[in-house]
Amino acid sequence: MGVAEEAVCGEPRAVISHKYCAPRQVQISIQKKMCFFIKGYEVRDVSNGEILFTAKKIPSFFQSTVILLDPAKQAVVTLRQKIFQWRDSWDVYRGVKKEKSDIIFTTRTSSLFQLTPNYDVFLASNNSPRKVCDYKMETCYRIFLPPICKMFARSSKALIAQRVKQQSIFGVDKLKVTVQPNVDQAFVASLLLILEEINHSKDSEDSDED
Repeated sequence: MGVAEEAVCGEPRAVISHKYCAPRQVQISIQKKMCFFIKGYEVRDVSNGEILFTAKKIPSFFQSTVILLDPAKQAVVTLRQKIFQWRDSWDVYRGVKKEKSDIIFTTRTSSLFQLTPNYDVFLASNNSPRKVCDYKMETCYRIFLPPICKMFARSSKALIAQRVKQQSIFGVDKLKVTVQPNVDQAFVASLLLILEEINHSKDSEDSDED
């Protein structure tokens, strides 16, 4: 079964905004960029090379913060790492706000101990007593092939996006992502940027140990 067949997304799944939902399947790429020693990212439409979003990391010793920007350089959301947590946890705020009432969604590792990196996503409107997640991200490792990360809505199991990491000729990681029709591309990009920051943090810790 192909990716397009697995996902049935009739109504727009807008988490951040309907304007980031396209009626067709879209392939996007996410690539790291460095500018004046400040790390950032570019998110492009693979079909035409158009920049959909850029992201810049705010330097900090204590808390990772990434701002997702639209092509006009207006802040879409701010991704903030939650500190002093047992699990990797991030809050995503509208624009550059930081009040609790401005949180759109939160993501965290699915369990304290896990063999593969899986994450739960909770919308701010989630009032379920048992705090059941709204979306999930699951990583699947393959022999001799890059790992795949699948994102799906927990209630319907509908696949909303799938990521494959590719290596560029210059040794810079590039993510290639298939986003299903009517799925919020800003939401998907935000989740992938969080995963990149978590992976970068773990790689840095491993390097320090060596």
